[in-house]
Order: sequence, then C-alpha cells, then structure tokens
Amino acid sequence: RRVTLTVNVDLPRRIEVAHIAAIRDAIRPLVRGLGELVFEHRGSKLLREGKGVEGLEIYRKMAKADPKAAWLYVYILLDMGFGAAAKKVAKAAAAKLPKDVTIHVALGWALEHDDLGRRHGIGHDRKGAIAAYRHAKSIDAKDMRPRRVLADLLRRDADGYAGHPAAADLQAALREYEALVETHKDGYSRARYAETLLVARKLKRLRRLLDEGPSFPQRGIYHGALLAIEGKFDAY
Repeated sequence: RRVTLTVNVDLPRRIEVAHIAAIRDAIRPLVRGLGELVFEHRGSKLLREGKGVEGLEIYRKMAKADPKAAWLYVYILLDMGFGAAAKKVAKAAAAKLPKDVTIHVALGWALEHDDLGRRHGIGHDRKGAIAAYRHAKSIDAKDMRPRRVLADLLRRDADGYAGHPAAADLQAALREYEALVETHKDGYSRARYAETLLVARKLKRLRRLLDEGPSFPQRGIYHGALLAIEGKFDAY
C-alpha cells in the first residue's frame, strides 16, 4: 500500500543543499521503513497540475523575498511564454545584484527571447544579451556558465541560426570555446567548438581537436566532414 506524507516547509531564501540535508535528517525518523523520500517544490507541483496562476505566484513571492531566487522565476516565465515579464524581473534583479553571476546569466537568457518567450524571436535584444553574458563572465572568470551561453550566442547570426554569424562574432565565439575546452573537458563544449572551427574553416585547429584529447559527441561527423573538405574521402 502506498502511503503519502506531505510536509510543507517554508524557507526565507532559495533552497540550498544544506537546507535539503537538514530537512531530510529532520523527517527521516517519520518515514523510516516506509520507502522512498521525495522532495517536491510546491510551485513546480502546481504548474504540473495545470494551476499556472497559483504556481507562478509561489515563484513570484520567492523572487520578491530574495532577488537571488529570481533567476528561477525568469526561466519559468520564459517557458510559459511571458517573455516581457521575464525580462522585467531579470533586469530588476540584476540592478539589485550587480555581482551575481547566476542573475546576469538569467538576464542574458531573457534578453535572447522576445516578448512572447521565443528565443531569437522578433525584437529580442542580442546586443543586450551579449553584454549581460560578458558582465557575468567578468564577475568570476572561473565560472564557465557565462562562457558557454556567450559562445553559443556568438556562433549564431541575428536570427539565431548557427553557422552564419558576423566574422567578429565568430572569432569571439572561438575564443570562448578555446577557454572552455582548455579548462573543462565536457563533450558538449568540445562538440560546439568543433562545429565553430568547421564553420570558420580553421581546419588545422579542428584536426588537432579531433586527434588530441578525449572523445566527444558527433566526433565522427566532424572527422568525416574534415576528410571530405581535405579531399581524402568520397562517399560516392
């Protein structure tokens, strides 16, 4: 038989690992032997149940109580198509927290969207997004999150299509990816770096990336493309 125990916990600030650990340890004696212990955010639960107004109100109150929690409200607003509201919330939080990386990344992401929450839709603020990401990067050079989103935006054109950016943006994207693959060995960054090198026709650097270091998703595709460009392979 399934038994559900609901415990409502109100926290004054955004939830952190320490909060979860403290809550878990406090209620563990109550659920010992009953099976799994599941943590669920009340706002998320309401949204999943189709109670959009009530769910958004939970996140709105969180953002109002603590500007550091506004980033989550921004992303949820964008997901629900409230682009204009998301940008308003992000700008207000960024003004209050000029040294918060997460908030300024959220601001950049919001500015990449139009007022209806469509990424790179008509009226999105590309320049503003780039500026927000660069500001976030300047706050903490060791935080790779701003570099990832900045590089992804720079490799795109004004309409959001990858592969056709302005020459200056393409070179800037390459610099960001170079820094990412130098310090972080994640496959996603290496794959996007390979794609950008291919677009920029930096074939020697692409060859080094493919031949050296760990593998990454779609490595074979870029290797095949390089062979075809070099005239070393003809599929027909």
